[in-house]
Amino acid sequence: MPNAISPADPAPAPQAEPLSHSAEPGLPAPAIPPTTAPTIAPDIPPAAPPDAPPALQDSRSLSLAVLAVLGAIFMLHWASAVVVPLVLALTLSYALAPLVSRLQRLHLPRTMAAALVLLAIVA
Repeated sequence: MPNAISPADPAPAPQAEPLSHSAEPGLPAPAIPPTTAPTIAPDIPPAAPPDAPPALQDSRSLSLAVLAVLGAIFMLHWASAVVVPLVLALTLSYALAPLVSRLQRLHLPRTMAAALVLLAIVA
């Protein structure tokens, strides 16, 4: 059989088409500019910003801290009419919660238990 392919005969390799960057086959490829390596800047240290001397910066930090503390004290003094009663109410609420819970375990409604505890303290 002369037409049969024997295993010793290699298969014909497919022909590779030339690479083309054009959208249409048969047109010449557009010119691609050569790549250039990025330029490396010389080692120049960055310019230091003009800072104040360390003694002046320390005095600025200290004066800012003093102003912040004085402002906080002034705000607490100004808001003491509201802050003090709120802090007392929260403290009493946390302190009396176990008593109210015990009365609630005795099948008393929580509102009645809280009123009973407050009446016992005031009376």
